[in-house]
Amino acid sequence: LFIGGSFTGTGFQNLATTSSLTAIAPARFGNADAAITGNINGPVFALAVYSDPLGGATAGTRGDILFVGGQFTNAGGTAATNIAAFGIVPSATNGRPAHVLGWSAVGTGVTGANSSVRALTVWDAPDINNNTINPTLVIGGLFQVQAANSANVQNNIVQWTGTAYNALIAAGNGTNAIVRALTTVVDAQEP
Repeated sequence: LFIGGSFTGTGFQNLATTSSLTAIAPARFGNADAAITGNINGPVFALAVYSDPLGGATAGTRGDILFVGGQFTNAGGTAATNIAAFGIVPSATNGRPAHVLGWSAVGTGVTGANSSVRALTVWDAPDINNNTINPTLVIGGLFQVQAANSANVQNNIVQWTGTAYNALIAAGNGTNAIVRALTTVVDAQEP
């Protein structure tokens, strides 16, 4: 269980797990057990766990990533503008590639006057013409971001593919006001 908000406690600020609060076992990421480390320097409004399509602890496996959205500039000592990820991140040990648990920025983050991420959900879009489409993280709130698949700046809603922000509709530019809630349904036509 992950808990986000605007609070402080011994060893945590604005984000906690039940293991931070009680003796319940810590969260599990890939093949490692870990408690969330580090503070978020502003309020947390949205949380989502997403299986990274780019792989986790070892090549060919997926790693669960906790995405945290809110109104902040730093997560666990890592610069991150309103959205950050906690999970298995590439590192180096003694000059060799390794994977460790930690915080990372999500692209360049989302910006704009009084910007914030207010809603997160994982969307598994229907497969088209037998082409598998990996799930994406849909991000809503009050922000602007340049999408990789559109010439238009996207306002208040965008999807994260694991490597880039994309518009939900390439010819569009998002919504004209804040997005506060997102959810998905299972498409009965999916196999």
